Amino acid sequence: MRERKLDSKAREVIKQYIRDHGEMTTEEIKALIAPHYNYNPQRLRDQDLGRVANQIVASIKDESGARAVFNCKEDGVSRYVNIDTTQDLESVKEVDRQISEKFYGLNASKMKVERRRRELEGQIKMDLASMM
Repeated sequence: MRERKLDSKAREVIKQYIRDHGEMTTEEIKALIAPHYNYNPQRLRDQDLGRVANQIVASIKDESGARAVFNCKEDGVSRYVNIDTTQDLESVKEVDRQISEKFYGLNASKMKVERRRRELEGQIKMDLASMM
């Protein structure tokens, strides 16, 4: 069984606390997590090595500045695919699927932020009008 960094009950309580408070600093959230965090130095080392690997790979660009190498998972195994040189159509399709998934998720978040910004701008305009 996989070791959890944080008990699922604690995770849910912390997530609800963050939802209820609207805005918090990273330090405030870290203080909420700290008492419940299961520290494992080997796991942290492995995660950090993975992050460094991803940073190196993400920095590989083509002449126009577009990323050339992408991480993709197949059957739970991560591997890196150089889009400029691969001959494997399935790898290209998997990278395309993963990028599309991220794009749609970011686009949904962007639309949510834009709606909230318009709501707040409308409130500010209404508040200013009532002051005059």
